[in-house]
Amino acid sequence: MVFALDRSLNVVAGRRIALVTNIPRPYRQPLFVKLHQLLAAHGGELLVLYFSDGRRHARRQGIPLDLGDYPSRSVAGPELRVGTEKILSIPIKLVRVLDQYRPQAVISGSFGPAGFLSWWVARRHRVPFLIWSGAISRQNSLSSWPQRLWEKFLAGRADACLSYGTAARDYLIELGVNPERIVVGVNAVDVDFFTRKLSGVSSEEGQPESVDNPNQIELLFVGNLFPRKGLTQLLQAVQLAAYNGGNLRLKIIGEGPEKEMLEQTAGALGIAAHVHFIGRKTPVELPAYYAGADLFLMPSLDEIWGLVLNEAMASGLPVIASTLAGATRDLVEHGVNGLAVDPRDVPALARAIETLAADPELRLRMGRAAAVTIRAKATIDHSAAAFIRAIELSFGSG
Repeated sequence: MVFALDRSLNVVAGRRIALVTNIPRPYRQPLFVKLHQLLAAHGGELLVLYFSDGRRHARRQGIPLDLGDYPSRSVAGPELRVGTEKILSIPIKLVRVLDQYRPQAVISGSFGPAGFLSWWVARRHRVPFLIWSGAISRQNSLSSWPQRLWEKFLAGRADACLSYGTAARDYLIELGVNPERIVVGVNAVDVDFFTRKLSGVSSEEGQPESVDNPNQIELLFVGNLFPRKGLTQLLQAVQLAAYNGGNLRLKIIGEGPEKEMLEQTAGALGIAAHVHFIGRKTPVELPAYYAGADLFLMPSLDEIWGLVLNEAMASGLPVIASTLAGATRDLVEHGVNGLAVDPRDVPALARAIETLAADPELRLRMGRAAAVTIRAKATIDHSAAAFIRAIELSFGSG
C-alpha cells in the first residue's frame, strides 16, 4: 500500500487538482486535509469547491462557516429544494472559478449540474475529469430512467472514477465504465478522533438522566428521522424483542420530519418507556453516546453508504446493519463483527436484537472485531490513497 501510494504520488506530483463537492460536511474535513497535505508535500495543490450552501440543507443545520484547514471556496448559486432531503444546486460561479484556477484534473462528487459544469470545463481545458460517486443501482428504478441515462452519459466521459464502495463500483460498471478505470475508495471517518474521544469519556456520559434498570441493554441509533432510515421497522422490532423479555432501551439521536409520528408509534406499540428521543448531537458529543451503548443499529431502507456505521464500529460497538446499505456490504462480516439484516423483515430484526442483547460475550467479541475491521479497511489514509490512485489513473498511468 505504501509503495503503491508513493508511485501514485510521483505521477500526480506538481499537479493542481480541483475537487467539486456539495457542502462542508464535518466528517469530510479530515480527508480533505490529508489530501491537501499529500499533494502539497509533492509540489501539488488541492482546491475544494463547495457548490451548495450547507445552511440550507435539512440534514446539515449548524455547519460551521470555517471550510477547513485546506484551500477551499464556496461557489454556491441558486438552489431548488427537491423533496425532503435533496436540493438541486446551480453553481453559476463554478465555471469562472475553475477557469481562473486552471486545474490539471477536476474531480466531481456529483452527477448533477455541478458534475456537468465540471466535465465541460475539464474538456475545454483538455485535462482529466473524474467522478467521485456513491450512486448505487437499486436507487434507480424504471421511473428514474432519465436520471440513469444522464449518469451513463457523464460516467462515460470520465477518465477515471472513484466509488464510495463496492456497490457504487458495480453501478458504475452498469453505466458502462471500464472496471479498470474504477478505484474503490471505501468511505471513512477519522478513526483516531473516535479513539481519542472514547478514551476521555465514561459510558455514563451517554446515559439518560435516570436508569431504572442497571441491567438494561442500551441500543443506539444515530441519523436523521426520515422514512428511509427504517425507524418504524426498528420500533416494531424493539417492541417484539421487549415483549419477549428483553431489558431494552433505545436511544435515538437525530431530528427530522418523522419525529412526532415516531413518538406516536412508540406510544401505540406500548414501548414509549423503552425509547428515548435525544435530539441532534454535534460530532464532538457523539462519542459519549457510543461509549454508553451496548450495540448499534442501522436499519436503513435506502442508504448509499451510512457513515454512522463506521463511527460505531470505530467506537468498538457490535452492529446490526441493514443489508440495503452500502457500508454493510463492505464492512460487516455477518456473525463476526456484527449482524447483517434486511430491516423489512421485522421479526428477523427483532431476533438479531435479542441475540446480541442476550450475550454480553458475543457483543464484546463482535465489538472488538468491528474496531479491527475499521482500522484495516476504512481509515482516512485508505480513503486518501484511493483518491490519489484515481487521479493517477486519470492521467493514463497504471
